[in-house]
Amino acid sequence: MAWTAPRTWVVGEIVTAAQLNTHIRDNESYLKGIGQVPTIQSGLIVDSSLGTEYLTIPRLTTTQRDALTPTAGMMIYNTTTTQFNKYENGAWRADLGFNSHHGDLSGLTDDDHTQYQKESEKDAANGYTGLNASSDIAESAVPEWMSKNKLAWTLNKMLLGGGAGANPTEADVPTITAAYKAADESVANSTTLQNDDALYFAVTANEKVEFTMCIFCVAGTTNASYGIKHAFSIPTGGSITKGYLWGETNAGADTDGTAVVTDVNPTTTIKAFMLRYIYIGGANAGNVQWQWAQTTAAADYPNTVKANSYIIAHRLA
Repeated sequence: MAWTAPRTWVVGEIVTAAQLNTHIRDNESYLKGIGQVPTIQSGLIVDSSLGTEYLTIPRLTTTQRDALTPTAGMMIYNTTTTQFNKYENGAWRADLGFNSHHGDLSGLTDDDHTQYQKESEKDAANGYTGLNASSDIAESAVPEWMSKNKLAWTLNKMLLGGGAGANPTEADVPTITAAYKAADESVANSTTLQNDDALYFAVTANEKVEFTMCIFCVAGTTNASYGIKHAFSIPTGGSITKGYLWGETNAGADTDGTAVVTDVNPTTTIKAFMLRYIYIGGANAGNVQWQWAQTTAAADYPNTVKANSYIIAHRLA
């Protein structure tokens, strides 16, 4: 069935059944649809030459819309939200309509027009460029890595600048690990280095870590023979170097962190010392573990590492 141009009837003309079927029955069926289902078939042009015509699509509330059995391509005017709705990809979606001004977009103002890009002015090599400053979209030049040409960046990565004119590259985000001592820990009558209960962190093979340690400690006497000694145990093949210290008596910078260091100035009041290290990993993973003990075994003069001591580690590579 096709649309037939309307016939102009002449006074006194005998109308045949074929003419009625072609110009009235078939054209009405074409407009109204088969089986009384309203349709407009492909190719029909709605004439608006009088200037008073308009098109009204079905007006439904959200409740009425949701009661439909929708198919892709359906469109309604939602009187609840005062928006056009269309059904696509299995869901109803709000459609802003034709030629929407950016001020109509929720949450944006006239100053936000720089966020819009013209698809027609998209440069395949460099993203969106050459926007028309005289239009509602400000001039801009967006590099390729910010445009649609870059399909996706890896989750939990950061971008490293590549220099002038170059795109950035992805890199791992440096992670921070904290080891915090929540309770006091004491050692008495032992010169054997023991692992601290809380002050350690895990490393992977070939990992490089810079870390700072702050220790609060107290001795049972001021006798110089009963201080605290400490060192780190690390995975085989790794190395650890002390780069900074404060408050420690018998240690220098740029020394092996696995070597035992002795503090010979014990005190019965809380003493603090802070140290900074860099760990260079080898082929083995494991723990960077702080160890400590008494310099002289004394049951009557225990040494205590206090709560709130901590390690903060920054992974460099």
